[in-house]
Amino acid sequence: IVYSDKDKAVHVEPAFGQEFGFSIQNSLIKYSNTSESGYDFGNTLIVTQSDKNKDPQFINYFTAKQNLRVKPLSPARNAGAPVSSVTTDIVGVSRSTTPTLGAYE
Repeated sequence: IVYSDKDKAVHVEPAFGQEFGFSIQNSLIKYSNTSESGYDFGNTLIVTQSDKNKDPQFINYFTAKQNLRVKPLSPARNAGAPVSSVTTDIVGVSRSTTPTLGAYE
């Protein structure tokens, strides 16, 4: 999950003469538009199985004790696709067959 209280949570700026390739999958990403983010994240060849510009609904996002788990009605909940090499979340909880996006299941 790449999210911010700002419109520009992601900015990609190509360098002249340099090749830059990437893919985003099973993600929730916030960006404003092509001119401000530097890239068209609406490109479905590179950004797949992802939600764009949706609030992930973290439990506690702006507090001193950030809790980046998502609330039960979050669009990130059960929105991922299984990845065979990722069987548990950041605290060791097993990933389900429809994993939640982000570090926590």
